[in-house]
Amino acid sequence: MEKANLKAREYRFYSQKNQKMMCLHSTQARDYAKRLEEWLWIVSYDACVPLELTDQIDPWGIRQTNALFRGSDGNCYATQAAAGSILGVPGIGKTSTIRRCLAAMPQVIEHTEFEGQPFYCKQVLYLRVECPSDCSVKTLALNLVAALDRAIGSNYLHQLTALRSAAASAIAAQVKILCMTHHVGLILVDEIQNAVVTAQRNKQVKPLIKFLVELTNDTCTGVFFVGTPLAEELFISQEHLKRRPRGIRLLPLKPDGVYRSFLKQIWRYQLTPERAELTEALANKLYDWSGGIPAYIVKIFQESQAQAFLMGKPCIDTKVMQQAINLLAIKVPKTYTGGTHISQTFFW
Repeated sequence: MEKANLKAREYRFYSQKNQKMMCLHSTQARDYAKRLEEWLWIVSYDACVPLELTDQIDPWGIRQTNALFRGSDGNCYATQAAAGSILGVPGIGKTSTIRRCLAAMPQVIEHTEFEGQPFYCKQVLYLRVECPSDCSVKTLALNLVAALDRAIGSNYLHQLTALRSAAASAIAAQVKILCMTHHVGLILVDEIQNAVVTAQRNKQVKPLIKFLVELTNDTCTGVFFVGTPLAEELFISQEHLKRRPRGIRLLPLKPDGVYRSFLKQIWRYQLTPERAELTEALANKLYDWSGGIPAYIVKIFQESQAQAFLMGKPCIDTKVMQQAINLLAIKVPKTYTGGTHISQTFFW
């Protein structure tokens, strides 16, 4: 933008958003126009037009958006958004269960009217992303933008990646604005244990957690973590995180009635020439080598049938199952520090 010689304090520049020359009369208007050119969700705008506050314009939202770029709190007195975590041993179905729960509600609600007045907004109820393996704030922010694009059909990621020189802090600020614009209710970060592994290697976990905490505080968006018990080390080591990621800690099935009910459910899916009876010996062997983890139970059951075919057996038995166990080489811990067995929380 260059100062024009026509009038004092007059600035002219070519707007990429409006595809025409713009004329502004103050440095404040010029600086704000720069922001409008950078903001991804702005398609076009007018200059030198008085703003009339009506029911369709939210002055609080305008103040909040500007406050994020000024670095102030915008006089936001909203209570802290929800935060929590679901940690459990691998293979018990955390991710699958959460996906089914999220599928029970619409991800996007498109508003066209509010209290008899036109109101156009695509409200996003939740976004689900995986914690990046490199524990990078920029990678996580881009993953969130990509998830938002998939949800509402936008093109924010392409516009962000076009800004090759954009710093991680600038992209993080854009994510905050997008969360406010689309009223994102929940961000679910899966595989959070990746942050612990990275922290042990290069100590880069603090910027990532700080970004998520700031995102919760600035936008009132809830953040929940999903992962293995390894992530508990991260939550305990950070003083400001101890009270936030409280939640359920899941352990495998116990060798009780729920475990037997689960076996009865999968025992119907036998493809061998003859159906094997669910005996005490088979049930005990399957539990001893799977540790009560549903994913391992199913895997051993499937491989046992494959071995029965290869060994020429009409159905599975303890010998065939042992062959499958040896082939899979599954090792599970015998003891766990603490938590709730899924036998106590789920009903088959």
